[in-house]
Amino acid sequence: MNVALRPLLHSFAAATAIAVAAAIALTAMPARADIWTATTLTASSTSINGTPITGRATLTISDTTLTVTLTNASSADSAYRSDLLTSFYFDIVKSGSVRPTLTYVSGTGFVSKVFTAAPDVPVNYSPPYPAGVVPSGTGPHLPSNLVATSPNDNSWQFKSWALGPAQWDVNQFPPLGFGIGTVGNSGTASGTFFNKFNGNIVDGIDFGIYRADGDLSAPSGSLNGLVLVSNSATFTFTSPDLTGFTSSDVSPNFLFGFGSDPETILTPEPGTIAILGCAACGAADAVRRRFRRRRSSGSHRGGSPPPAAG
Repeated sequence: MNVALRPLLHSFAAATAIAVAAAIALTAMPARADIWTATTLTASSTSINGTPITGRATLTISDTTLTVTLTNASSADSAYRSDLLTSFYFDIVKSGSVRPTLTYVSGTGFVSKVFTAAPDVPVNYSPPYPAGVVPSGTGPHLPSNLVATSPNDNSWQFKSWALGPAQWDVNQFPPLGFGIGTVGNSGTASGTFFNKFNGNIVDGIDFGIYRADGDLSAPSGSLNGLVLVSNSATFTFTSPDLTGFTSSDVSPNFLFGFGSDPETILTPEPGTIAILGCAACGAADAVRRRFRRRRSSGSHRGGSPPPAAG
């Protein structure tokens, strides 16, 4: 062997041995249960005003933190209250009934006060409402604090199974472990939605999420003067329990609420949540029948005018 080649061969052999050892170590390394790939949940339909609407939620986790990014992914700009994304119900569950206990840490999104005959006004909001509605003016438009925990916060409240069955029952409608919303979901659905949000905390439809690439291009009068979130909002939660869950524990069942009642609910295809019990199934059917009757009769709530003819 050429003596000059020996150092190179020794170096190559050493590098190969290191690479093989590293490959063996990586193969033997157990998969971490506390790191998820993103799980995205999406559903589409048409609002009672005829606007195509889409809700999208992306759930990710890192160690003990869950992040939920909620997006109004509709293909058309929001024009009516019924086009606003106002609630999201979801579940993280394994072995049929084991769920993490989540602590609500933060909620952020870019907020504007919307006008029909004038440019939208960027707002930097921090509860309570309305004192916390501060136009950004010539300063930076910052993400607003959307966490609602007290009366008159008016933004997004989080509730879950951990409150106990008197306040949140996974055997009632919607039969899911967690929910976040900025409306009470107690209007026309008051006889069917058991798992609701507190009206004195979330109040009206302010802080609903609208869809637009800039200013709302053609908002109806029902949106005039509302303080709304532009396109998406991000919510974070913590729990030491999360290290025991993986992406496969994110339930494929979910519900998006649009409007103030909500007027429209979006669920996975074929259009109904997998129900935990016949009573909840009947509740879901009742909600949908009521929405269909209202749409066919031309009745509209929440200040949303009927769509223009022709």
